[in-house]
Amino acid sequence: MMDQIELTPAVIATLVAFAIVQLGDVLTTVRALKLGASESNPVVAWMMDNLGMGWVIAKLAIVSGAAWAILSVGVLWPLWLLTAAMACVVLHNYRIIKARSGQ
Repeated sequence: MMDQIELTPAVIATLVAFAIVQLGDVLTTVRALKLGASESNPVVAWMMDNLGMGWVIAKLAIVSGAAWAILSVGVLWPLWLLTAAMACVVLHNYRIIKARSGQ
């Protein structure tokens, strides 16, 4: 493992993209839930049931730890893969919001 993660432009870009989709996931999830949708991820659903809005902090802590673990081994592609997967989740949430809000 690397002792220190070097913040190259590629690492910074990766982290920014990852952070944006994580924020997008939280915002679109909250909006979809307000419109009557339900959480599909059983782990997140459990956190919502047991932590209230604290689920947001727990989720962000978990994904931050995952990002650090991935970067600490010195590769970026797994984090880009996670970013792409989460972008798909955000798109899915957006479609639910659009359908439920009649747009």
